[in-house]
Amino acid sequence: MADIYINASDSETQGLTYLESIVNGCPVIAKRNDYLSGLIKVDSLGMLFDEDDQIGKTINAYADFYHNSDVATKQEVWDGLMQEISSKAFADAVLSYYQASIDIYESQPREELKLKVNLLEKIKR
Repeated sequence: MADIYINASDSETQGLTYLESIVNGCPVIAKRNDYLSGLIKVDSLGMLFDEDDQIGKTINAYADFYHNSDVATKQEVWDGLMQEISSKAFADAVLSYYQASIDIYESQPREELKLKVNLLEKIKR
């Protein structure tokens, strides 16, 4: 297993490699994108760079951070992220989304819903 996962890709399509790394306790050094900026919020999880020529400096900066940081703080950050990306958190988010959809549906006047259903039936034909 590696000590650090480094990815300089501009086109990582799914982001699973980053999650797999973090879940296995391996910090990430990667090129910044919206997804990673939301995932790697603190240096304990890794560091991001913007331009290709910054990768070496970013690796060195992470090495300095790692050797000078508190192990207990790092563990606390990792534990917090594990809860945030857990299957339970995902299931709760999906359930919340569906419940909000149901609430919106149930709050609409019934006449308006009938009109929408009728319109959909006409479109199907």
